[in-house]
Amino acid sequence: MMTQRRLKIGWIIASLLACAPLYAAVIMNLSPDDPEDVSSIISKNISNLMPEEATNDPVGFLPETFKLDIGQKQGTQMNPLVRKFYSRLSRKDIKGALLALEDLQETQFLNPKLYTTEAQLLVFLKDFDAARAAARKAIRYDQSYMRAHKMLAFINMLDGEYDVAIKDLLASLELKEDDTEVLKLAAFGYLNKNDMEGAARILAHITRLEPESSEAHADLGNAWLRKGDLDYAIMALRRAVELAPDSPVHYNEIGTAFVAKGMLHDALNAYAMSLKADPYYSPALSNMGVLVYNDGQVDAGLRLLVSACDVDINSNTAWNNLVAILGRMFPLQISHTVNRTEAGAYVLNPDQQLYQWGVLHARNGEHHAATSHIVSALVMTPNNPEFMNDLGTLFAGTGGIKLARVLFRRALALAPDYAAAGNNLATVETQLAALEGDSAPQAPKTVHKQITLPQRSTPLLGKDAPQ
Repeated sequence: MMTQRRLKIGWIIASLLACAPLYAAVIMNLSPDDPEDVSSIISKNISNLMPEEATNDPVGFLPETFKLDIGQKQGTQMNPLVRKFYSRLSRKDIKGALLALEDLQETQFLNPKLYTTEAQLLVFLKDFDAARAAARKAIRYDQSYMRAHKMLAFINMLDGEYDVAIKDLLASLELKEDDTEVLKLAAFGYLNKNDMEGAARILAHITRLEPESSEAHADLGNAWLRKGDLDYAIMALRRAVELAPDSPVHYNEIGTAFVAKGMLHDALNAYAMSLKADPYYSPALSNMGVLVYNDGQVDAGLRLLVSACDVDINSNTAWNNLVAILGRMFPLQISHTVNRTEAGAYVLNPDQQLYQWGVLHARNGEHHAATSHIVSALVMTPNNPEFMNDLGTLFAGTGGIKLARVLFRRALALAPDYAAAGNNLATVETQLAALEGDSAPQAPKTVHKQITLPQRSTPLLGKDAPQ
């Protein structure tokens, strides 16, 4: 599956989740607890020129280059202090790498690159005060060193100080006018402040600096989309598609704008073009699935949503769309065949109560009622691995093997040690391989359909459920 990493600042992934358009904003908020978000921003906005020996990076982004003074080899040997730093870093020993960096700083006290590197490593350790101090020290030693200015602004954004970061970034443009990386970081700050005017103004300036950059036009279009100026958004995104006609990302983005505009036929065509460029592009599969489902093509829509999750099991957007559609396919079905007072007497949370009622319906052989209750529980708590596993057993028992596989895979993605989900996944994988002719026929195993209702004195989750 092709993945395309770039600066994704607060972009909207809109879908039809009801008969009338319902637009869901999916915003990449910069979070210090999410190293993937940190890596995508740093790798995009702060160039990484590390020598090849240091590409085994443990934290998702490469620290500041030691090219020239620090990274140069002395004769045929690399500087031993640099080698020591790389060695600590390759072992994912960030604190050890910082200690090695201190030794380097003693030998080259005024080198701003070393202090910017220190700031980057301290960001990973979430010591923002110390990281800020290191970046400021780098600026003090070399006011013209732009990377230190960018790092300082980035740290302030991580710490929620968007106004301070934007002010510093715009001031640094006096040192290097029209630095697009600085401008993109400033736009990111404006977007996180929900200042769409400021963001669009800067992003429009970037398109003038980089008129042939599809990403620049796409960034501007998505900012207009978030602001609600749909005509401007579509115009900018059309230009992005013209500049990169093979990009599944841009087709998906303009499809989102068409949905927001109510141009559903155009949206469907855009998603189809996205999948033509990359048949395994999960966002387009998911968005098209919702659109097709709302057009009344229930089976086709569900297949697309299952495929979206199958190709990217960690996509929260695809997963939430699938759960929402399941909730609409299996509305809560109230039945009086179970003793609800007994089933819910010791349950505190509504999702667990629905789940326990679903368990009792399953024991009574009432498959649809059991499914509707556990689906309703999953809608309330979309990331509960036990709900996913038990729902997977219900679907596997009625032929929904591919949907069951996604449910088991998602449960394992959230709880890798969940043994029941692992066993069930192995079972449906074997069954699917036999059905698709990928392996010699084997006697199918029995999916673990028994759902254990806990005793009142035990925890709500079964003994094999993730704790």
